[in-house]
Amino acid sequence: MNCKLVWPLLLVLWVSTPSNSLAQAGQDAEPSKLGVYLASWIPLLIIFGVLFWFTKYARQTQTRARLHMDAVEKKLDRIVDILEGNQKGR
Repeated sequence: MNCKLVWPLLLVLWVSTPSNSLAQAGQDAEPSKLGVYLASWIPLLIIFGVLFWFTKYARQTQTRARLHMDAVEKKLDRIVDILEGNQKGR
């Protein structure tokens, strides 16, 4: 598992666990509000993160494809020039 994924999960688990002082005092242990907020927002943040990564990856792929097609076009132009030169010489 990637370390970038482990630390946020550990943080959520740590924040959402009830504190020991409340449990020792005999009071009902309730999850902290911060833990509840994090637990409710994490799926949305994950979706936005995946969307951001996908759009960045798509842009990079598009750029690489464009550069490749430019190189192929130059090679084809050279081939055409060579073939046209051979036919003119006949």
